[in-house]
Amino acid sequence: MRSPTLAPVFFATIAVLALSGCTPAPAAPDPDELRAWQNDRSGLEEGPGVLGAMTGGAAPTDAAPTDAPPDQPHGTTMAFASDVDIDSVDVTCFGEARISVEVEFTGASSGRTVGGEGVPCADGTFTAENPLSGRTFTVRVDVYDADVETAWRAIVRGAEAG
Repeated sequence: MRSPTLAPVFFATIAVLALSGCTPAPAAPDPDELRAWQNDRSGLEEGPGVLGAMTGGAAPTDAAPTDAPPDQPHGTTMAFASDVDIDSVDVTCFGEARISVEVEFTGASSGRTVGGEGVPCADGTFTAENPLSGRTFTVRVDVYDADVETAWRAIVRGAEAG
């Protein structure tokens, strides 16, 4: 009598591991294409409802905002000299990277943060809706934990209070 072979168990295990979603990080972007995307400012500060724009870069070595000392916040902040009603912040990024994004809205008496992890750049725009009621004075955008080097843009949308 023959003993059962382990081959079916081995191949079943390999198939489960292959289908479990373990995908490699995308290839690093072409430096010239990345630089061209970063330098292309078309449409960043134009159009109805655009209050301003911010840009920056992200890499796998960037730490999460919670790792920063409280007196040294990460990210890029836009402060408004006059009161504005911010509706949302649209964040886009370059290439095939996946990023984590955090958008902090600060008003007269409170602040709230909206974010996402593993946001794919190839899918288009991550929109952070302003959760505050009333006027907003600052917006901070932090993009971190990219799986490959990338660049990002954030467009602040809303209206001047009046």
